[in-house]
Amino acid sequence: MKTIQKNQATINIENLVKSKQYKDSSNEFKKTQLFIAKMNEIMEKKSLKQSEVASKMNISQSNLSRLLSGNRPTCSFETIIKFCDAVGVKLIIS
Repeated sequence: MKTIQKNQATINIENLVKSKQYKDSSNEFKKTQLFIAKMNEIMEKKSLKQSEVASKMNISQSNLSRLLSGNRPTCSFETIIKFCDAVGVKLIIS
């Protein structure tokens, strides 16, 4: 299990995959959108600006914006880890 711990908030991949909304998603695009929605939710709850998070991730704000809007078709695992570190959340994969 890979865990990144920084704060109370978490992204639990296993729980996301088990969710009814995720299971009902008929294709990878919809599943990706659910994950992106979780990323946006975390930023909103923590009152974080895209520019702040992008800076901590060492990427441009425009790249983060494309990712968070779903206009970037893929997201590497490295990017997910950078995001979690930047927003201070724990990533659990089991």
